[in-house]
Order: sequence, then C-alpha cells, then structure tokens
Amino acid sequence: MIDFLFSNNSKTAKFIAIISGIFVFIVGLYASYEDFFNHKVSTGVLLMAIGIMQLCNYFLIPHMSLKDERAKLIKEKSMSISYYFYLIVMLSMLLLIDNPFFAFHLSVREVLILLISIYLVFINLSMVYFSKKV
Repeated sequence: MIDFLFSNNSKTAKFIAIISGIFVFIVGLYASYEDFFNHKVSTGVLLMAIGIMQLCNYFLIPHMSLKDERAKLIKEKSMSISYYFYLIVMLSMLLLIDNPFFAFHLSVREVLILLISIYLVFINLSMVYFSKKV
C-alpha cells in the first residue's frame, strides 16, 4: 500500500490527484456552506481552491512530468499571464473595498483568503489552457 502511494508512476499520481482533489473540494464545500449564507468568507473557499488545483494537476501530470522544453514554456506563459491577471484582481479588490458606494465589510483574513484562492485557481487553470494550446 505504501509503495503504491509513493511510486513515480503517472497513473498513480493521477489517481491520487483526482481522489484528493474531489475529497478536498467536497470538504471545502461542507466547511463553507453555512458561512456562504451568512455572507462570510471561510477557510472552506481556500480548501475548494486547493481541490481545484489538484483537479488541474490531474490534467497536468502527463505534460509536466516530462521536464522538457514544452513544460517549461507552459509554466512561463502561465506565470506571465497570471502575474498581470493577479495585479488586475488586486487593484479591483482595492477599488471595491475602498469604494464608499459599496458596503463590503471584509476582514483582512477574508481578503487574503479570496486573493490566495483566486491566484491558485487561475494559475492552474491557465496551465491547463496552455498545455492544450502549446
């Protein structure tokens, strides 16, 4: 059983990625279910983002396990597009929170959870996108 978990086989890695991704996403949904109706951001949102990251890793394992020029190109393009996207997200978050016309009452913890979750999801989704395009 232990050898199965720690082998370098891509089928094993894909199996672990899909199972852990689904499990963590469901746990995140359960953890944030009540807070969603109370208009709060909980740690469950971060767990859902980690679950989405694992599901994206399920698709990325065949592309990233080779360590070739194509994998490097996918990472470079994804990082560069994610950098600009994240700057836009931080600027818009700043404008929304400081705007007197909107009644956003988010704590620093909630803002950080949202920013980290958005970054995790976007960078992995962009890697999946570029793995299909490159």
